[in-house]
Order: sequence, then structure tokens, then C-alpha cells
Amino acid sequence: MFDFPPLSVVFVPRGRAFCQALLTFNYCVSHSVANLRIEGRSDSMSHAPTRGCRRGRNYYFSHPFGGDKAASAFASQVNEIWGGTMPFTHLDIMKVDLRWQVGAIGIAANVFQARMTQATPHNVDDLTVLVDAGAWMTAIMEPMEPHIVVDVDVMGCNVYKKVGPLWNLVGPAPVIFTSASINDPLPSGVAALVTAYTAISKVVGKKYFVGLSEAAQTAGLWVTGVLAAMLQSGIEWISPFLSSDTPPGSAWNPGVWSLKQAGFVTFATALSTRDVPAYQRRRKAGVGT
Repeated sequence: MFDFPPLSVVFVPRGRAFCQALLTFNYCVSHSVANLRIEGRSDSMSHAPTRGCRRGRNYYFSHPFGGDKAASAFASQVNEIWGGTMPFTHLDIMKVDLRWQVGAIGIAANVFQARMTQATPHNVDDLTVLVDAGAWMTAIMEPMEPHIVVDVDVMGCNVYKKVGPLWNLVGPAPVIFTSASINDPLPSGVAALVTAYTAISKVVGKKYFVGLSEAAQTAGLWVTGVLAAMLQSGIEWISPFLSSDTPPGSAWNPGVWSLKQAGFVTFATALSTRDVPAYQRRRKAGVGT
């Protein structure tokens, strides 16, 4: 619980509405623009600061999250202070940089990319994109939570927009992540590897899930439950999903930005997992995606 009296906002559901509320809570805490108290799940929270607020005015959020109507009312208040500055539209590409702290071992990172498609091109504000990204990351990580040791925690999740040759920072996305295993961790670098394929040979995506416990393997192989979780996380990673934009009509199509192809390549419906643990090598700062 975070106690900032005198007002209360109760965030209970796990899902897109919770993500929207959490993003705004991060905004308020980092800019001291509201006094809030949160009750409910003790999920891991990233409190990275966002962009500036209007000075000399307090914003009070009092909608409990019990359904879509409350979420919509709350979102309208959110948009008043956010005022999106980096909208997305048809064929724009986002990159999500998800990082987490693995106890005293160090920092692990994975990068995810998706392209927006629309039947009728229109702007989608950056708040909506951040909520979409947070919900996507939450869905990807959730199946692996029971197998990851409890001292693993999300330390940041930044979203970027492809603008020419650059990736411009949009802001931090809210990710709900609760690792659950109380067993000892596997050695540093040991990871569960999921590979996603495109229609182009050698253009693939790879994701390494680290921080798994000793109970996740037996005789040097991942147990059945871990393999099932890896597959489910992979499906959440490569499957197209709808944006929460209003009016609706936008979809995100996961894939990879390929330097070889000089463009974005959407994933095919093909995945592979390995029952043999992989190893996520360390990289120099700023090298690799």
C-alpha cells in the first residue's frame, strides 16, 4: 500500500484498466500533483517519471476501478493532464524496452516491437500507446511468473516510436509483474529461450526469460510446466492484439525491425521453445537490441 492521504483510489482488477490507473499513479507520484492511496494487489510497480505537469493545480482521481465505465471516466481525467505529444497512426512502429532486476545478479532486458495498422488512419495518443504496451508486457510475463524467483522485479519499461532512423522515447509503460517462486535461483545467465519466426529466412526474434528457479528444471531440462508457460508467453508475444484507442479500429502486429531488410517484418504464426536451458550473454551498454 502507498499511503498519500486524504484521497483514495482503489485499483483492484488485473488488466488494461489497472494499467491505465497505474500509469497515472506513476505520473502523480513523480510530479506530486495528487494525494493518493492505493489498495489491492501488491504488484511490482515501475515509477519512472513522465513529462511535465501543469503547476499550481491539483488533480484528484476518485474513480474506483470496477468496470469499463469507471475506466473510461478515469481515462478522461488522465487525458486532461497528459495531453499526448507523440501520437501513433497507421504503420507506425513502437519498440518496448523491458528491463528487470534479477536479485544481486544484475539487469536483464528484452526488446519487443510491433507495428500499428488501421483501416481508417487516425491519430492514437501516446497515453493509449503506453497502456497498450504495458498490457502487452503484462500478458507476456504472466505465464512465467510462477517459475521466476521472488527477488526478480521489473525496474523499467520504456516505449519508443520509430521516426526516420531514430527511436524517439514516448514514455514509461505500466507493467504488472509478480514473481512467485520461493526456490533458489538458477545461475546467472541461465534463461528460457523462445524463438519467433517470420516469413523471411534468418529474420527471427528471440526472447530470454531469466531469473528462473532451480525447481524449473530437472536433470538439466525444463519441466513440463515451464515449457507450457514458455509457449503461452510466446503466443502472447507474437499474436496481433487490438489497441484500446477510442474510437476503436487500431491493431498492433508484433514483429522485428530488420536492419538486413531495412524495414519491419511481421511474425508468422510460428514459434519454437527449447527444453534445454539457454544462456543470455552479457552485452556492452548500448549494444544490441
